[in-house]
Amino acid sequence: MTQTYTFPDPPPPPAKGSGKSGCLKWGLIGCGGVIALAILAIVAIGFFVARNGDGMVAGVERAEAEGAAAGAAADEAGCLRLAKARKTEGLTDLASTQNFTTECLRRARETPGFCDAVPAANEFRATVRWIQAQCPQGGQACSQAVQAMIGYCAAGRPKASADSAATAGPADSADWTAPADSA
Repeated sequence: MTQTYTFPDPPPPPAKGSGKSGCLKWGLIGCGGVIALAILAIVAIGFFVARNGDGMVAGVERAEAEGAAAGAAADEAGCLRLAKARKTEGLTDLASTQNFTTECLRRARETPGFCDAVPAANEFRATVRWIQAQCPQGGQACSQAVQAMIGYCAAGRPKASADSAATAGPADSADWTAPADSA
């Protein structure tokens, strides 16, 4: 005895004006929303920079002068300790920590073996692991200081010239006070 199997009827075709055109409409609305949010973010950043830009620049310049003064009296390891201990309360402080560290290192006495274990700047995974090892308690100041150290070592430990040390900025070693050593 042979059994006959009958296939069900295929579904009807989609009605006009439904299906894919609805997806397209909602996709375009979604893309438009993302573009509007991106424009809003750009405007907000522009407003923030226009309102706070002078203070940010002054803070970064002050940090560079402090770093130059600290570096004149420290070795590279001391600069890194000082930079890791800096207080970071905002966006300006984060940028200032990198600038402080860089200027301090450029003027500091060399510490033997300071750059020996530093990973190359283009080795992303090794760099992340190394920063985590250098900053076991976390903290933005530590992370920013170590990133500045990586850049400094990758650049071949550039040192400031005697002329640039004399024109480092308004602060000198008498104006600079070291933060409490937390290392």
